[in-house]
Amino acid sequence: MDPQFVSSLQDRLQQLAFASDTETLQTVTASLGQQYYTTPACIPALLTVAKDCEQWQVRQLAAVELRKRVPKFWDEIEDAVQQQMREAILKAIIDESNDLVRHSLARVISSIAKSDIPNQKWSDLIQFLYKCCQSPTSAHREIGVYVLDSLFETIGDTLSEHLQHLFELFAVLINDPESLTVQVTTLEALGKMADYVDPDDRSAVNTFQGLVPPMVQVLQKCLAGGEEEFAQRCFEVFNGMLILEAPLLNRHFGDLIEFSISVGSNQELEDSLRVMALNFLVWTTTYKRGRLQKLKIVKPLVDRVMPITAQEDPEDEEEDSPSRVALRVLNVLSTSFPPQQVFPVVIAHVLQYMQNSDPMFRKGAMLSLAVSVTVAEAAGRDAFRPHLDECTQLAMQGMEIDSATLRESAFCYVGVMSRVFEGEFAKYLSYIAPQILQTLRMDESSAFGYDSGEDPEMEDDDDMPLGFNTAISDEKEVAADAVGQLFASTTTAFLPYVEEITAELIKLLDHFSDTARKAATVALFTFVRTFSKIASPDPWMPGVPLRVAIDENTQSMIKLVLPAVLRMWEDEDDKMVVTQLCTELRLIMKDVGPATTIEYADSISKHLLEIFEKKAPCQTIDFEDDEDMPDEDEMAELDSLLICAAADCVAEFASAFGDAFEPIMDTFLPHIAGYAKPSVAVSERAMAVGCLAEIAKNMGPGITKYAEHAEVQSNAAYGVGAFIETATIDASPYFGDVLKALFPLIQMTDNTNNARDNAAGCVARLILENADAVPLSDVLPAWIGALPIRGDHLEDLPVYDAVCYLLKNKRSE
Repeated sequence: MDPQFVSSLQDRLQQLAFASDTETLQTVTASLGQQYYTTPACIPALLTVAKDCEQWQVRQLAAVELRKRVPKFWDEIEDAVQQQMREAILKAIIDESNDLVRHSLARVISSIAKSDIPNQKWSDLIQFLYKCCQSPTSAHREIGVYVLDSLFETIGDTLSEHLQHLFELFAVLINDPESLTVQVTTLEALGKMADYVDPDDRSAVNTFQGLVPPMVQVLQKCLAGGEEEFAQRCFEVFNGMLILEAPLLNRHFGDLIEFSISVGSNQELEDSLRVMALNFLVWTTTYKRGRLQKLKIVKPLVDRVMPITAQEDPEDEEEDSPSRVALRVLNVLSTSFPPQQVFPVVIAHVLQYMQNSDPMFRKGAMLSLAVSVTVAEAAGRDAFRPHLDECTQLAMQGMEIDSATLRESAFCYVGVMSRVFEGEFAKYLSYIAPQILQTLRMDESSAFGYDSGEDPEMEDDDDMPLGFNTAISDEKEVAADAVGQLFASTTTAFLPYVEEITAELIKLLDHFSDTARKAATVALFTFVRTFSKIASPDPWMPGVPLRVAIDENTQSMIKLVLPAVLRMWEDEDDKMVVTQLCTELRLIMKDVGPATTIEYADSISKHLLEIFEKKAPCQTIDFEDDEDMPDEDEMAELDSLLICAAADCVAEFASAFGDAFEPIMDTFLPHIAGYAKPSVAVSERAMAVGCLAEIAKNMGPGITKYAEHAEVQSNAAYGVGAFIETATIDASPYFGDVLKALFPLIQMTDNTNNARDNAAGCVARLILENADAVPLSDVLPAWIGALPIRGDHLEDLPVYDAVCYLLKNKRSE
């Protein structure tokens, strides 16, 4: 080994370990990759640095880099050098005093073992680790069990051949008298070993089940000592074991539930520890529902969880807390078990809590009711009817409490209940509708106790106007969602409230919150749909002018809603709002017919065209702060959703307008067809082909004139070839029909819209797929006459491949 190489490598690693600027990091990283990590010599050199350098940061970095390079270079190292390194790394890990470096060296050992053990090398490694695990020195025991734990990630199959010996070893280590680190690492190793326990091996299952109590004791010790990181690692092991096929926890399931709920209820513990325990209950309910049912533990579990829902929450709505996770437990119980097992228990607590003078208990009651009310839909109205009145009274009480969260929960409740009970729910509207109206009229700027004209000293938030209360904005969003469902469910009984609420929903279209604007859009279109439903009209018929008249009320609502929505669309800069708007337009045309859009076709077409051209405001927004900009994948997904929604809307336009869609089709066709080009992303090509197919179906005979459109022909030729190239079925029976359709394009004297190029490319793909199914003597003269490719050079590759195939196989044709 070249000492100069080692010294120079160590210098570079020191620079990297202590670099304080990005430029240095990039420069040194590039130097290491180009000058040092291209040769097997880096393996022994990195080990030398990892065991001998004075700075632990450099030793750790060297060990990390060594682990990365072992898979590539280890087998190229001479046998004698390999053996020296094995001995050196085992000595180094014993001598190492820094935990981080020891862990990194353990990963190196695991990586080398992955190569060595299957090749019958390093036979003394396991013996060495056993010796470490049985050492009187706790640090050695920590090393031994940590390396064994790491080995399960690389040679787990090999270790699984020695389960009985490992059971005996871990049974001692899990009860280590000195080191909690040994105990926790052993518990993690047992968690990995659990993957290799055969469910049919009763002996192994029983042995493992016998180790569960000491595993729980380790977790208890972590909790008692406030060892949050250790406790989290333990809970992750137990959570992982819940999804295994082997019933490793079954014998102690009741005790585990009791332990978890006791920890979750203990307010003397840190909230983070309680959250872990309650999350275990969520996982348990999700994956071991049958076991819980068998133990008849649902009622006691609800009884113990309910008091936790009345505890304080942190201000950050994204932060988990015991009360929020307790509500999650109730929600999972409600959706996993028959309603009669859960809801009566919950409602008994809710009724009691609503009488409590402590507002936190009333909060817990309302939130518990909201998360468990979905059982109503599962059970049906008859099963829930005995609870309807008392639950609705509680929800109405919740609307009066000065808490946005409680009012949101109450609005969610009435939305669900109205959907379940429909007209029966109308008797509550006289109270609920004014409450929703009051929420929609709330002034966010006055919520802080000052006029909006003042200039209070508070931090600006770029996402909303200065001084506005986002809690009220969220409440308005939920209220809008609920009111749409209320009208749809109660129909005529809701009519007295429609005018005032419609006015507020239209105002909400101009709200700073994108989710509030989206909710208002959905609600307003629901109002249009509901008026049409009330009128019970004859089925609409496609075409313009209207062939089936609509009633006056529906027409009036259309004249209120459509202009307001289109005004919002002019400047709407949120892609999800526009996507939802396109979806609602499509649905309303499907349900109500051309009457909804007949007077607004030009404006709607303009906005849809902007989307296809990627010129809509929501597609051209400049993000002032890079942190606000979604990542590339998210941006691409949002773009795809938006364009697909616009395409679906255009297809529904064709359905509603029938033959009268022709002038609109003239506008859209070039843009939609452009998305079918081979240079466009697969998802957008699929959208274009699907959209054109739907338009063709919906327009009927009116589509005929577009069949000869050059761009449509070009994209169709490309699409057929691409399908045949990638399809998993034998398409050769269709080759004759395809070739007949392609022949006019191949014979074209010009190459308009690359139609001739795409046809030539399609023929090439047919030849490559199954030349025997192509009548080459007839096809080749015309095909060769269409070459070379002149415009769409993406077709060059299949054409060249087809020519080479024909020459290589010496086809006589």
